[in-house]
Amino acid sequence: MGDPITMVAMGLQLAGGFMEAQSIKAAGKAQMQQAQYVQKQAYVNAGQERASSQRAALEEARMGELGVSKATALAAGGGGTAESIYGVLSGIKGEEAYRKNMALYEGEDRARVLESQGDLSLYEGKIKYATAKADANTTMMKSFGKAFSTGYDAGMFGKYNPSASSAETISWNSPRYETISWNSARRY
Repeated sequence: MGDPITMVAMGLQLAGGFMEAQSIKAAGKAQMQQAQYVQKQAYVNAGQERASSQRAALEEARMGELGVSKATALAAGGGGTAESIYGVLSGIKGEEAYRKNMALYEGEDRARVLESQGDLSLYEGKIKYATAKADANTTMMKSFGKAFSTGYDAGMFGKYNPSASSAETISWNSPRYETISWNSARRY
């Protein structure tokens, strides 16, 4: 086993990697929670847009009724044929229905846009959270790799591992490769 300093260094690398991974994951989760809040707020705003458009539609209906009332009073005072009065009143009622439906449509359209923006925000938040989890896993794997690399290089594996740059050589003493010698010092 390696020396105590190497073991402490390995432990610190693992702990640091774990802490970094946890903070990456927490940041991703916070981004997703923010996106959830934005989506909920967008849905609230969409509901307010619908309510506002309904109020505008009611106002258009009220204005239409006032127009009908005024036209009826004028027709009653000034005379006129039933066909002309009916034509004026039906024109006012048609305009009232058009304006009322237009107000409702505009509010519904604004509400749908807000809901779509909220849904998009939530989708982006989920993507950010998934990316953060993947980044956290990558960070953990990197810290494991660094820690074990440190332990490998400084520990018994690094000490006794023959490498291309070392002075140790492997010689094969027979064609059947039965004996291996390390620096011709040991026989197995």
